[in-house]
Amino acid sequence: MKWFLATSYVKVFGGDSYAEITGIAAETVALGKTIDWTVFRVPVLSGEVLDENQGEVNAVHIGDSKGRDALHLERTGLARWILTELDEMKWIGRCPLLANA
Repeated sequence: MKWFLATSYVKVFGGDSYAEITGIAAETVALGKTIDWTVFRVPVLSGEVLDENQGEVNAVHIGDSKGRDALHLERTGLARWILTELDEMKWIGRCPLLANA
């Protein structure tokens, strides 16, 4: 329900941005195995300054059975997740949602 409301908000108040975002994601996924890609969804970003031990990120699918698909993400956590993913490549060819742990 929370994701239905969140995407509805973007559709109503975001103008053409929803269509643009989903179009870019669809075109990227359509590339298949021609390149290594990861399309990640980012909820509401906040910019608090965190200690180096804070800001763990859950990378899950929307509707995660354990409820880890939260609606907020710290910018530092996002940056750390991207840098880690470049090394580990766990989510190649997949579309995770990133959220605060």
